Amino acid sequence: MKDEWGHRRGSEGGTEIYNLTQAEAAQVFQQCRDYLADELPKIRRVRELQDLEPEPTLLPSDDTAIRLRQRWIELNAEDTRLAALRAQVQAEKELIEIELKLAIGATSGIDGVATWERTIETRRINPELVKATDQGLFEQCQVPKFDATKLKTLLKTFGKYDYESFQEVRRTRDFKITE
Repeated sequence: MKDEWGHRRGSEGGTEIYNLTQAEAAQVFQQCRDYLADELPKIRRVRELQDLEPEPTLLPSDDTAIRLRQRWIELNAEDTRLAALRAQVQAEKELIEIELKLAIGATSGIDGVATWERTIETRRINPELVKATDQGLFEQCQVPKFDATKLKTLLKTFGKYDYESFQEVRRTRDFKITE
C-alpha cells in the first residue's frame, strides 16, 4: 500500500487513510487476496526448504528457469543501480543539510526555510545513576545474563567439557545465480 499508493495518503485522520476510488480499493483488495493465495504459500515453502540438506544432484535447466534467472539478473542490476543513486542522493541531501545548519548557526532557524532547535532525541536509563542513587533498587533491577566468555574460561579451567559441544549449529542454504 505505502509503496504503490503512498502519494494518495490523506492528511486527515492519520497516515493510514488513502484517497482511493472504489475501483482502486477493489484492486488493492484483489492484490492482497492474490498474494495470500499465490505468493504466501510459496514463501512458506521456501522457508521450509531453507533448512534442508540439499541432495547432491542438479536439475536440468528449462526455458522457465532460464527466463527467471535472466529476469533476476536484470532486477539485481537495477537494484544495484538504484542503491548507488540512493546513496548519491542521500550524500547530497546531507551536504545541503550541513550548509543549512551552518547558515542557521547559533539561531533557531531561517524563516520559511528550516529550523534547528534542541530536542531530546532519546532517553535511556543510566544504570550508574540508579546505582549511585539507590544501591538496593539497583540490585533489584539486575537480571542475570549468560556470559559465553566466562563459560569458555571456566571450561578451560575445569577441562571437563569442550566449548564447541555447547554450540548450536544452524545450517541454511545460500542462493546464488550462476555465471
